[in-house]
Order: sequence, then C-alpha cells, then structure tokens
Amino acid sequence: LNGLYWGTYDLSEDPSATFAKTALGGSEEDFDVVDQAYSKNGDLVAYNAMTALPAAGTLAQYEAYHQYLNMPEFIDYMMLHFFMGHQDWSTTVTKNWAAVRKRVPGAEGTFRYLPWDGECILLNEDVNRVTVTTPPSGLHTKLDDSLEYRLLFADRVHRSMVAPGGALTPAENLSRWKKWQAVMDKPIVAEAARWGDYRRDVHQSSEGVYQLYTRENHFLAEHARM
Repeated sequence: LNGLYWGTYDLSEDPSATFAKTALGGSEEDFDVVDQAYSKNGDLVAYNAMTALPAAGTLAQYEAYHQYLNMPEFIDYMMLHFFMGHQDWSTTVTKNWAAVRKRVPGAEGTFRYLPWDGECILLNEDVNRVTVTTPPSGLHTKLDDSLEYRLLFADRVHRSMVAPGGALTPAENLSRWKKWQAVMDKPIVAEAARWGDYRRDVHQSSEGVYQLYTRENHFLAEHARM
C-alpha cells in the first residue's frame, strides 16, 4: 500500500445491494439491506415487522417468522457464530452483521443473514454468545421457545456437526485449518515483521509495549493450540 507491505488479506464482498443482486438476481433496487440494524438499501419496514414479532410460544407465532426469515440459513448462521465464539459480534450492542432481503413474496423474499468481520473468533473457548439478546441473537432467543424451531436447529446441528462430512465436524475443521496453515506458513514471516518489528522500530502508532511476533513463538504455537 503506497510502497509499504501491509499484510495478508482474506477478501470478502461488501454486504451491499450490489452483492445481493449478484447473488440473488434482480436489480439493486429490489433489495432491503440491513447493516447492524441500519438501512443500507431499501427500507426497514419488513425488518422492523420481523423483530417486533413476539416470542414463538405457539406454532402460529413460529410460522409467522417464516414470512420474513430464511429459517435454515438463519440457523446455520447462528450455529456458526455460537460454534466459533465470535467475540466482536452482537454482545451488549449490535455489531458486525448484515441481512439482505429481496422484496418479493414467498420464501424468496425472506431475510438472509451474512457473517461479517469474523477475525475475533476461537480466541477463548469459554466465550458464550448463545444468550445474547441483541440482534440477530435476539431473534434466536425468541424463536427457541418453539419446539419446531428447536427440532430444526437440532437437524441442522446434526447435518453440520455430527453427520460424516459435516462442515463443522472435527475432521473437516482440521482439514480446512491445515490447508490454510500451509498457505500461510511462509507469508506469516513478513506478516510478523510488519506488525511486530516495524511497529516497534519504525511506526509507533501508540504508546505501550510492542509485541515482537515470530513465526515460531506465535503462529506455530497458535497452530498447535488449535
């Protein structure tokens, strides 16, 4: 960046109307895009109607959510965040999430939640995000009053975490981790120098003790912990 090596990147598309159009078809004007509870495109009419629904204590109350929410994808989204213990996601404030909805009737016109800014994960195995009541977790805490929702949640857990080849089974997690660990094995040396030696010796952006990162003492140690 302007002649300075800045680091390694994991690129992702901005959760915008352009992204929604590309993924789901139509035009940018066809979508509601909600970014951390604020309207980024379209309006909040459907979103506010969804979040105003009562806890799903009856079958009718549970089914009312289906007109607004893509339930299987929402459960997968919540399960992922619970599993990885996302520390920088909807805690006492709502942050680091987006939802898109195509403004058409039926199942196609339901909200889909998108993961965002997920680098603060797996830092502490004791992080618990299951009981958080800010969006989008607040939807889960209202939906889990429903036996039907809990059964569907259990089905999705079995699919991803129990069944052979499930995306969140230990074998699949280890395979992905080792794949990317190998990709980063050499680039991490420059990454360590950029955010360790350079921060201490060249560009001290703030006061404090600067960590001198090394591949052996930090990257490989974290690899072994994981």
